[in-house]
Amino acid sequence: MKTLVAYYFRSGNTRFVAKTIAKFLKADIEEVIDKSDRSGPIGWIKSGAHAVLKMDTEIEKLEYSSSDYDLVVLGSPVWSRMITPAMRTYLKKSDFSNSEIAFFNTNDSYEAQNTFGSMKDLLGGEEPINTLVLSKVLENKKESEKRIDEWCSEIKSQMV
Repeated sequence: MKTLVAYYFRSGNTRFVAKTIAKFLKADIEEVIDKSDRSGPIGWIKSGAHAVLKMDTEIEKLEYSSSDYDLVVLGSPVWSRMITPAMRTYLKKSDFSNSEIAFFNTNDSYEAQNTFGSMKDLLGGEEPINTLVLSKVLENKKESEKRIDEWCSEIKSQMV
């Protein structure tokens, strides 16, 4: 099973999850890079506003083509209960017609926030084979790794 993990991150939680998933699934990994400056307090405010307004953004050229993979795992942090502009842009620009998809997201709340409905809508209603929501990932690293491992095992069994 040829797998790609594509993700956007701002603070590190989503990057940790993406790298852990890639390790467990022996996947290629694609960091989606937003060309907009989202650093510092002003970047944080701007990011939340852009997410709420469902804005796209300009992203760096991608290394991998999602259409070359059997499975594409897509990850994004949750910003103001929305997906990030970079992931929104990635979903719109990529071709997943030959791939199964799975979603994960991270948030800094203990509430099970997810953005999967928006992600699914951007993919024309395509259902993911599995989803994962993780909160406060780096604060609960061992528990997060355990949940990621279990999730990846489920995905492997679904793809056989």
